[in-house]
Amino acid sequence: MKTTPLLLLALLAACAPQPQAERVETLRISPANGRVARGESLRYVATALLSTGEVRDVTNETVWTIDDDFVGVTTGGSSVVQGVNMGRTRVRAQYLDLMDARPLDVVQPQYRALRLEPSQLLVPLGLELPIRLVAIASDGTEVDVTAEASVTLSQPELASVRAGRITPLRPGVVTVELTAKDLAVSAQLVVTDAIVAGLELRAEQGDLPAGFSQQLSARATLSDGQQLDVTRAAVWSSEAPAIGTVDASGRFVGVAPGSVRITATTGGVTAAASVKVTDAVPMALAADASPQRLPAGLRTSLRALATMSDGSLRDVSSQVTWSNEDASKLEQQGSWARGLVVGSVTVTASLGSLSASTRVEVIDAVLTRVTMAPLRALPLGASWQAAALAHWSDGTTSNVSRVTAWQVNDPTVASVDAEGLVTARHVGQAQLIGFFGGQVVVTRFTVTPAALSSLDVSPSSLRLVRGSTAQVRVTATWTDGTRLDVPPQSCVWATPVAQVASVSPLGLVTARSPGAGRVFVTCLGIRRVVQVRVPDVFVVDVTLTPQAPSLPVGFGRNMTLRAALSDGSSQDVTFSALWRTTDPSIAVASAGVVSAARVGTTTLRAEFGGEHAETPVIVTSGVLQSLELTPSTLRATPGQTLSVTALGRFSDGATLDMTSELLWASADETIATVNAGALHAIALGDVEISASAGDVLATAQLSVVAPSLSYLVLSPAPALPVGRSHDLTLQGVMNDGSVQTLTSAAQWSSSVPGVAAFSSTAGRVSAVSPGAAIVTARIGQFTTSLNLFVTGATPASLSLDASSQTLALSESARLTAWAYYSDGSRFDVTAECTWLVANGAVVSVSPSGHAQALAAGSSTITAQWGNFSGSTTLQVSAAPTVLALSVVGGEFVQPGDTASFTAWAEYSDGTTREVTAEATWSSSNAAVLSSTGGGTFSAVAPGTATVTATLGAQSGSATVTVIVN
Repeated sequence: MKTTPLLLLALLAACAPQPQAERVETLRISPANGRVARGESLRYVATALLSTGEVRDVTNETVWTIDDDFVGVTTGGSSVVQGVNMGRTRVRAQYLDLMDARPLDVVQPQYRALRLEPSQLLVPLGLELPIRLVAIASDGTEVDVTAEASVTLSQPELASVRAGRITPLRPGVVTVELTAKDLAVSAQLVVTDAIVAGLELRAEQGDLPAGFSQQLSARATLSDGQQLDVTRAAVWSSEAPAIGTVDASGRFVGVAPGSVRITATTGGVTAAASVKVTDAVPMALAADASPQRLPAGLRTSLRALATMSDGSLRDVSSQVTWSNEDASKLEQQGSWARGLVVGSVTVTASLGSLSASTRVEVIDAVLTRVTMAPLRALPLGASWQAAALAHWSDGTTSNVSRVTAWQVNDPTVASVDAEGLVTARHVGQAQLIGFFGGQVVVTRFTVTPAALSSLDVSPSSLRLVRGSTAQVRVTATWTDGTRLDVPPQSCVWATPVAQVASVSPLGLVTARSPGAGRVFVTCLGIRRVVQVRVPDVFVVDVTLTPQAPSLPVGFGRNMTLRAALSDGSSQDVTFSALWRTTDPSIAVASAGVVSAARVGTTTLRAEFGGEHAETPVIVTSGVLQSLELTPSTLRATPGQTLSVTALGRFSDGATLDMTSELLWASADETIATVNAGALHAIALGDVEISASAGDVLATAQLSVVAPSLSYLVLSPAPALPVGRSHDLTLQGVMNDGSVQTLTSAAQWSSSVPGVAAFSSTAGRVSAVSPGAAIVTARIGQFTTSLNLFVTGATPASLSLDASSQTLALSESARLTAWAYYSDGSRFDVTAECTWLVANGAVVSVSPSGHAQALAAGSSTITAQWGNFSGSTTLQVSAAPTVLALSVVGGEFVQPGDTASFTAWAEYSDGTTREVTAEATWSSSNAAVLSSTGGGTFSAVAPGTATVTATLGAQSGSATVTVIVN
């Protein structure tokens, strides 16, 4: 028999060893011992060991469960576990027929920072200053730890601190350090011998209905001009307790209609204010939650607003009774609620016979990021309202400002209250820090010495139908060009004709009855007036737009309600109307915004002036498919601000303006920054701007270019005596409104060179002979001219001025020599003088008139100019000693970042000076933060370090925490 080669190959193949089938032998999940704070999330990983020895990640193919969903929940069936309540449970994973289970501990959120209230520690002798210390947890919750804090004073002989009260003993500056929860915060306490010279009382909400309460405040003005909040230090009393009472903290309660005189006394000074208790009663109630959508374990803030019979709005959040329909899904804690289990819950606020509901959605998602509007610069004395935005893993966002805990790392530079209102205190650098859901968000800012330039109100006049409201906004412009909205709570609001229109402490104007009135607003020491007219008309109809809006779950849409009036005019009454939906489980409405909770259709109803309008609201399951930015290509000049709008397109065909709900980013923040669609150009260059929601992304291109010239402006010139010269200044006004000095770039000419001629120095014109000439500056196609007159006046005298005639050691003064002519004109001839110093050991003078103090004593300085001379005497005092040293710049930084600090010295002569370069710098923990010299440090690894600056016998310090965010 013959065997073919093919058959032999087949036999050999059959005898060869066969590969074994791949099988999973072991499943392991990690971490082996999970630990997560309440309100935070932890991601598990599942790995399979195969029979081949290969280890494979099977996290996404594994089924995840948890034993006790009261303690923790899995998110979207994924490996991400959210801590809900403190306790222990087990996380289980199943892959094919294999299982593994590991313990999970949900623990108390870690305390991350301390906030001292007040942040400005100033107390006169004879008064006590109450203080409060708040510990901020990683989930944004706050705890008062004043009673458990330990206190250290750098100079105990100057003050004592006990039971939350500072008692001053002697004038001076002392460093106070408070420690609690293994954290520390320090502040400079100034004990002054100034006395209370004046006292001002202020009511939080103006007139008050009987049965309601409000906070009164007392602010003292000291004899040295400084101001101090003495609300908790004052002794309060009511002259008519039957009308209204006031407790020791200044909390006023209205008892019966009428006016009551309230007095406060502190430091021997008494002030009084009249508080009116009205007979207004609640007519309607509205409720909202912020955020309205949140994962299990996190908190939401509940708010209730009452519309009173006098047309005013009043926050009654602390006076209503809160309840919800399902305590297993939402834990109620007064005006706070915390999500427990995924689902939708109706929360109700009740006040007497009135009630209002809002919907809180506990979502199957986790917090991925918290962002905050950047704050770059804040002028001294200005305020700014911080806002925080939470980005959830399902691609939606929520405003979480009301549940974010706020802190400023250096309270000597700026302060922040519990609501996120930042106020600039002293020139320097600081960080605003927000804590929410286990994440930290930080923005660095500089307090500048810019002065207030102007204050504008908008609108400056109002026409309001009775019962409607309007918000007055205040904008401040500063000398450095900064333009900021002034938070209304930092202003004083008043109206002399309250029966026509009233105004709340937040600038909300309410029309009460026909007539003409005025609203006065005082901000930053400047008063403005808003004219208010309430016509004698009534509402005949209201119109609601858009009609039949469609929106996906998790998103909101702005609605508009417009009232047609009996005189044929109309008015937007969106924010004055009462909004409600027939099924809050599908959508809820508040202040003109309808928010979708679950798929379905409900009816939206808006009421105002006895009329109402309705429209169906369709909530869909549409998924965001794309984003479109408009415009997609932009050009700006440095310093300019532009707006971009983001339109979202959904799978069901719906479109939504999502500008305020997206995560915005700039590819290079040195060129431009972006927040909620507002672009701010900084430096020349091209940069990509992106906006995203989950995996959906859109981009726009921004080119920051140099501005182009629009026209030229030439500075006026005085009449010049023969022989004198004058430097003209040429400025170019650019197409973006900015102004640039272009003197050296111009071509200069004179119509009569025999009268006035230009030298080789750009813009310098010399008087040659008496007469008149036209001088012209040209840049390309742009020209500008002015008339120049040359006189025959002759020199008559010389005088010498000094910017300061009393100097401390190492200080300097600017000397200016003025030549007076026979026609009364004068000219600066400082650079043309010869200088004589009577005592060169005390003062030296440069050829440019710069006088430098060298030693204690006095010396006469003489300026010689031709045949004329002028003299002045300078007095040099002994060098002041350093009384205290403070360090500005304690920060939260990440590994690899650079932290910069400045040192400020307070001297015995009352001056304060930056001494960063002169000070010696050190770090308490070089493994965390290492010094690179001159007040700069490099963040090395996570941990905490104390930075210390030393100058002579004084030292100051700041704490730095290096975190991985």
